[in-house]
Amino acid sequence: MIDEYFEIKTDKNPLTYSCGETAVFTIRCAKNHEPRHCGKYKWVLRGDDGSVKEGFGKSIRGRSFKIEGTCKTAGFLHLTVTALKENGEVDASYSAIDAGAGFDIDKIKFHGNIPEDYDEFWGEIEKEIKGFTPTILYKKPITNMVDDGFEAYDIRISTPLDMPASGILTFPKGTGKLPATVEFLGYGIDPVPPECVDGRINFFLNAHGFENNLNAEGLKKKYPHLSNYGYIKEENESPHTTYWKSVIIRDLVAAKFIRTLDNWDGINLTAKGGSQGGFRATNVAAHDGAVNFLDINVPWFCDLTAENHGFMKGSRPEYQEGLAYYDTAAAITRVKCPVRIGARLGDYVCPPSTVMALYNNCTTLKSLDFIQCWTHSYFSPQLDSFRIYSDPENPDDILKGKQWQDTAGNKFEVLGEFKDIEGKFQALCKFESGEGMLFPKEIWSDILYINGSTTRRFTEIR
Repeated sequence: MIDEYFEIKTDKNPLTYSCGETAVFTIRCAKNHEPRHCGKYKWVLRGDDGSVKEGFGKSIRGRSFKIEGTCKTAGFLHLTVTALKENGEVDASYSAIDAGAGFDIDKIKFHGNIPEDYDEFWGEIEKEIKGFTPTILYKKPITNMVDDGFEAYDIRISTPLDMPASGILTFPKGTGKLPATVEFLGYGIDPVPPECVDGRINFFLNAHGFENNLNAEGLKKKYPHLSNYGYIKEENESPHTTYWKSVIIRDLVAAKFIRTLDNWDGINLTAKGGSQGGFRATNVAAHDGAVNFLDINVPWFCDLTAENHGFMKGSRPEYQEGLAYYDTAAAITRVKCPVRIGARLGDYVCPPSTVMALYNNCTTLKSLDFIQCWTHSYFSPQLDSFRIYSDPENPDDILKGKQWQDTAGNKFEVLGEFKDIEGKFQALCKFESGEGMLFPKEIWSDILYINGSTTRRFTEIR
């Protein structure tokens, strides 16, 4: 791991700029959060308005440097900074950094059109799944990489397709009824590992239905036709021929199967995944009404025509009409449960603007946490996270004057709200005991797991 990197701060919350406003990035070289200097550096600043600026500089030990930019339309800026050697070559001892800032992000819209027969298309699939009874085709106990106190099984179940659904099923030993999570792997030809989660059943699925007892190289050799799955133009011209149809059908069967387990609590079912897994989880939550919590990270496949409208492009298949039925930002409009989203301001596999299109299309209780300086696969030592959220039960986002109850049953009233010196909103609360306390306003959107169930951190009682 490279331990020399860039730390970046913006002059205010990076999600709160208005179109045309100047965003100021203050940057310093660091190692273990201590000042360093890299000598020369190159920077590039791109915007969803089509703007591009770039330049070079030289850092001085102990001093930061600034880069300024703006976006004239609702969207994001993407800043990259790369350390250079004296001869101008990239200095590999430093991590290149990707950062970002958003401008009027609440106005970023979904650029696609949901097909007129979208609900008819998915209704037929939902009907097929409803009439299908999944059976276990293969079940083998496993112990490798399994936490103590857990049972784990390599399992394959039947589907209406030629290929089964397959993954690793885990749950704590000797427990009663439990909530369940159906979890989906990201893009690739890989087996899934056991994912042991305290107090929960977890069914972690690969995308293809193949066996999990081969490593990635073995699977690539056995299934060479999957080397470019989902990217074949001709397949994507129709929703019926695209590879994604078989993926989601297997996933929906898996979500149905987990509800047949004797140790499921009969209530709580989470759909979870990151990247391609987020795309899969959202489509499952959209078309399986039993899912009561959607937990997705860096969701892929959102707003598939955004680049046709000038937005910075992500990594995904070339748009064809058949893909419109699978767009994650379209699927979120059919989700009825609370949604938690994680994203990254430097991620241009799943660009921030496309995640915002998904968020803005969602009509349920929702929260979105953007992490600064993280990309799709790079995790900076700097960890600055910024949240936006919306609650349909409190659409005006007013807490003052209301009474609330926390998960322990303690009751309190919000006396006032204010913005602190970091630009974050705080709520001043008074408990029945007379004790006063400050809570970050953003945690009103928190969804917690308490005693195996999903619940809000705070519930309004008046």
